[in-house]
Amino acid sequence: MAVRDGVVILLASFTLATGTRTNVAEGKQAWMSSHFDGSHPASRAVDGVISANKDGYVAHTATGQSSAWWKVDLQTTVQSAQVILYFRTDYKYRRNGVQLYTSETNSSEPKDGNLCHTVTGRPNGTDINDVLNVTCPGNWRYLTVYTDTDNDGSGPILDFAEVQVWICAARMYGPDCTRNCSSRHCKELSSTCDHITGTCPADGCQDGWMGVDCTTACGSGTYGANCAGNCGSRHCKMSSTACNHISGACSGNGCQAGYLGTDCTTACGSGKYGANCSKNCSSRQCMTSSSTCDRFIGACPADRCKDGWTGVDCTAACGSGKYGANCAKDCSSRQCMTFSSTCDRFSGACTADRCKDGWTGVDCSTACGS
Repeated sequence: MAVRDGVVILLASFTLATGTRTNVAEGKQAWMSSHFDGSHPASRAVDGVISANKDGYVAHTATGQSSAWWKVDLQTTVQSAQVILYFRTDYKYRRNGVQLYTSETNSSEPKDGNLCHTVTGRPNGTDINDVLNVTCPGNWRYLTVYTDTDNDGSGPILDFAEVQVWICAARMYGPDCTRNCSSRHCKELSSTCDHITGTCPADGCQDGWMGVDCTTACGSGTYGANCAGNCGSRHCKMSSTACNHISGACSGNGCQAGYLGTDCTTACGSGKYGANCSKNCSSRQCMTSSSTCDRFIGACPADRCKDGWTGVDCTAACGSGKYGANCAKDCSSRQCMTFSSTCDRFSGACTADRCKDGWTGVDCSTACGS
């Protein structure tokens, strides 16, 4: 607080429930077109005191001028900052016609830059609020308060108590400065950000998040980078239209044949096939070998499997009682001298006493020729 003329005055502050703003105009260099006297300098309007009930608290330009202006250098560039101007409350004639201009450079022409706002109302100012609260868009460093309106016959005059320019405090952003830059889900992490939008750098959001500030989780049924993944388009063994919004991970059952990856959307590479692409084409027991194959089932060509193997991909050994190519022969159908329902799964070879009369071959399944 400050004490002036024996009166205790609260200094201006602006604190929201969960976020803090900074008044970057307070204490900065200010100047104006003329001076009413030596007791009302331009600096009065940036001294942090918002009491405005008598002229002793205001910055005041001279009478009898063709126009009047007051300017402050924020000494930093702001973006779409909130401007609050406290008008003098004991004399309201100098409100109508006041204009706010913003600019990135200091110019000798007070109206250079962008017109942010014009105050309009009755010449006596009785229908104009005591406090002007506007947001001046764009990037700017200098704020000029200007008037060429004579409301009381004394010429255009400025006399107001305080000008504040509010921006979010460091590491905060958003309409109410309640959002923390560190809480965003940008790929490039940073504790500082644009105080208006909190926009993430060009490389965008982490998987599972979207929006300019990457704080919105992917909606139902979507996931991953830019929320472009569709839960229903994955190739999980257990299909679902809902999934983890970050990874889209399939359940513990893994992927359908021909796919791999956490979300089962990556097709098997060359030489791989089957569930989770865990099988090698070159490990099959095809009659005609190949290092590439169908990525879903790894099917062998039409001549199928080598002796002792069966299955579409020729990776299953013949079961008990079966032998030969594609396990198509029965051990019990051989004409061995010594009968057995089991045999070598590759050749089905009979024991040393070999074949019954009239039969020949390793497996005794070929009748004697004529």
